[in-house]
Amino acid sequence: MSRHRRGISFLELTVVVLIVGLLAAIGTPRLASSMQQRSLRNAALEVADLVRYIRNAAQCDGRAISLSIDTDSNTLECYDVDHPATPGVPIELCVTTRFDSSIEMTASFDNQTTMMFDFEGMPWAGGQPLDNGTIRIAIGEITYHVVINSSRSDVTIVPAIDSPVGETGGD
Repeated sequence: MSRHRRGISFLELTVVVLIVGLLAAIGTPRLASSMQQRSLRNAALEVADLVRYIRNAAQCDGRAISLSIDTDSNTLECYDVDHPATPGVPIELCVTTRFDSSIEMTASFDNQTTMMFDFEGMPWAGGQPLDNGTIRIAIGEITYHVVINSSRSDVTIVPAIDSPVGETGGD
């Protein structure tokens, strides 16, 4: 009568643990990078949505509304309009708190960090019609630009050309 042993040997268990460990070591950096890219993309989308919201509020209310980017705190600020999700609270979006602590946000509205939309929704900076308006949102070498087009008065999201982002075009 032969005895059948059930179970696994220590060697089999060791091999399986090594394989799982190897797969985790290979996959974890890619997962972390993918999560950062997703956070960055979501930050760019929310910034663009808020800029559009501020522009639309200026048109609907028939008044000038300003917004600024605080580069020290990586925050988009607009105290003239309530946040769409929280009525009674002005717009203040800190991308490092909301999305990822390594995000950096800078702005150049004709070399300034403050701009406004007039009652027609046209962008202005420094008392002049806006020529070039860009909000740069980046983690390391991955960069998105939220571009405010003065001629069409629209807002688009564009991955930087040298950025290793898998998508092309804007929103």
